[in-house]
Amino acid sequence: MARDVAVAHPARGLIRRVPGWWLAELIALASGCLHEASQTCRDGSLCPVGLVCVDTANTTAGSRICAAGPCGNGRLDPGEACDDGNNRSGDGCPADCTRPCGDGVQDPGEACDDGNHDDGDGCSADCHVLEGGLRVSPPSVTVDATEGDPLPAAIEVTAQFAYVGDSLLVGYAPGVVQPTWLSITSGPSTATTAAFELHIGDTAPPGERATSVRLTIRHASSTGLETFDLPVRYRVAPSDLAVHATPDSAAFIVAEGDIALPSRQVSVDFNGDGVAPIAAPSWLTVTGSPAPVNPASFTLAVNDGSFAAGTMLSGDVVFATPRGSLQRRASVHIDYRVVAPEALAIAAAPASLTFTAVTGAAAPPPQSVDLTFTGASVVLVSAPPWLTVSAPASPASPATYTASVNTTGFAGGTTQSGELVFGTARDGVEETLAIPVAYDVRFAPEIQFVGPYLGLAGRGGTLYVRGRGLDTGHPVTIRIGDTTYDPVTPDNDTVVTLSYPALPEGRYPVTLVDPPGIVSTSPELVIVTPPRFTYQAIASAGPRTRIVYDAERQAIYGVNPYDQQIDHFVYESGSWAARPPLIIPRVTDAAMATDGRALIVLDRVTINDMSLTDGRFVAVPRAAFPPSPSDCELFSQATVANDGEVLVHTRISDAVPEYWSCTAYFYNMLDHSLRSIESFDGGLSGATGDGSRIYAGGETGGEYRVYDMLTATGSVSDNTGGAFRPVSASREGSRVLVGNSVFDRSLHWFGDLPFHSQDAVLVSQDARRAYGYFDDDAGGHIEVYDLTVDIESGGVYPMINAITTADKANRFPHHTIRMIGSPDDSTLFIIGETMLLVVPVP
Repeated sequence: MARDVAVAHPARGLIRRVPGWWLAELIALASGCLHEASQTCRDGSLCPVGLVCVDTANTTAGSRICAAGPCGNGRLDPGEACDDGNNRSGDGCPADCTRPCGDGVQDPGEACDDGNHDDGDGCSADCHVLEGGLRVSPPSVTVDATEGDPLPAAIEVTAQFAYVGDSLLVGYAPGVVQPTWLSITSGPSTATTAAFELHIGDTAPPGERATSVRLTIRHASSTGLETFDLPVRYRVAPSDLAVHATPDSAAFIVAEGDIALPSRQVSVDFNGDGVAPIAAPSWLTVTGSPAPVNPASFTLAVNDGSFAAGTMLSGDVVFATPRGSLQRRASVHIDYRVVAPEALAIAAAPASLTFTAVTGAAAPPPQSVDLTFTGASVVLVSAPPWLTVSAPASPASPATYTASVNTTGFAGGTTQSGELVFGTARDGVEETLAIPVAYDVRFAPEIQFVGPYLGLAGRGGTLYVRGRGLDTGHPVTIRIGDTTYDPVTPDNDTVVTLSYPALPEGRYPVTLVDPPGIVSTSPELVIVTPPRFTYQAIASAGPRTRIVYDAERQAIYGVNPYDQQIDHFVYESGSWAARPPLIIPRVTDAAMATDGRALIVLDRVTINDMSLTDGRFVAVPRAAFPPSPSDCELFSQATVANDGEVLVHTRISDAVPEYWSCTAYFYNMLDHSLRSIESFDGGLSGATGDGSRIYAGGETGGEYRVYDMLTATGSVSDNTGGAFRPVSASREGSRVLVGNSVFDRSLHWFGDLPFHSQDAVLVSQDARRAYGYFDDDAGGHIEVYDLTVDIESGGVYPMINAITTADKANRFPHHTIRMIGSPDDSTLFIIGETMLLVVPVP
């Protein structure tokens, strides 16, 4: 009796069990003409004897497969696992009537199907479990629209469950306010997938909005819940619809009883579907062409001279241009003054002038001043030296003067101010009028830093481009490597936010293409491939108060104030090893610089930077401890932001109690200046992984401070009074640990970790996990907590894993331990007074 044997299916690249009589017949015919007993498919593949080539209607690779002749007749014949009357895969019975699981096509009831029956390769052997958990496609959503355009199309999001029979609930996480611009509708679902749609509700106003949608998965086989926060970003670019009136103000002076009433012309530039006045004061008549073309001319004429002397009226003429449902408006402000027949008066429009220019660049456009007066003439009495004023050929009322800035040599970030003084006279009597003038000198556009400067190969990310002079009133063009991003609207004068795609390992210069900017610090986005570290324990004596991981160079720095050195470890040839320490007298702290090119090193009285690019590791003094009216006299801790600012805490002398109210400073990495801010009692701080926020507080309690480095603003958390502990924050700050308490990015309290030590705690960069380390006689212990679960306010997050290490970071319990993670969340680095532990984590 023939036995079943395995035969390869050339058209599918798979191996199937087939009846032995098929192979016996194939062997019997092999000595003859094979092509007469076999069947060649149209794609050139060959089906063995007894099998026929069938069309699977694009339900398999190549849309062809070899099947037994009876397959597809709707009857269960010998050798068939199923037969549903067709040769289609994906409907519960494969096109060749074999077992559904393992055919490479996902069928109803299967969570996955990778074409085999192996565990551990992403799909379980029985096709019921999607190994690696929930998959959401797309994993993030970005929608772009233009102001006033039709609403964008709905975005479909699909969740592929890890287990058959799971169900999905879509909403918002606690603390996330439901946005008015976004709505959610449910979509089709199966035993293994569920879909929903995101709908954008408006295309105004312009700007960027962001939220996150919470996906909650209920497992059919357990009571546990799984969550996934889907980032949603909505960007509305401003429409180019515009209207502008010149001049934007006018002044009329009328003598009581005058019959001849004044008028003047206004020019209106527009690019919409026409332009028309839509509002005006009752004492003013506006006339123009019924079918205006750009630019349109309108006449503004006073129509009522009956007001008594001393009357002062004002109002606005409003012009509008439409395009579809969008409308833009421009106003001309009108002042109307009635004087006695013989009164001497002078009025100006506009009533003030403001110029803006970039230092060292072209001068701003000239501006006009219209003067109405009742004297015999008008003269310029005085003007600031940085203004040149041109008089009309015949200064009769109304007279137009032109003011022009004659220099852009002032320093960026400064404002000049002065007055234009005009006078009019009659019969020896003079009347003057002062017009305030402001001249704002902006910084030249410049990119100084990018943050976070380090990215991971194969993963896209968000990049904050930091600089000054970026908000020019127009979109800018930025290049990352060879990729140009255009147009990009700056968030403000110092920030442009970009999303970059998955990139290979390498260095990517970030440059400002338009407008051309200053090239100073040459910032780069550095993409690295994280090594897959194995467990290792490196003996190294000495208590460390800070650990810094340099993912670009695969180095670790441990700050050891007691031995006045920074301990140095490097990863080479597949293992970590200690290098000679870096001797820094009176060292107190160190942190990675914004651009990753140096360490910011604090000693007791100096802020230094230590280059990491030249191999010399020399601390260069940059700023000395400032004069202090208190006894605070040493720098104690540094926290670096993505704009090159470093929050530096200070402390009291060792001769008096440790906790004292001492001033904190922002240190600027570029100009090495110090700017004082609040005072803290035993100040501590920490930053988000992207450097966009810094959290600070005092070890004796008091207010918790949040510094938003993207907007240069500070705020006070509603959680105050408790002692501030070492801070760990996720990449974007959605989870922040202060000791063992869990907060959101605004420091609103969520709950706690059930962990007894508040020093050796860490949150993962993706905000999904928290880790706590302690050691005892049995060795080192790492507890892993799930931060994705919904807990009641003030509750405790569950522990989901425990890892025991053979080695301990400390020889004795309760000594200082510091912990940091790799950017890809795959490894923990734990340092104590005896060991550096390198621990891979799942």
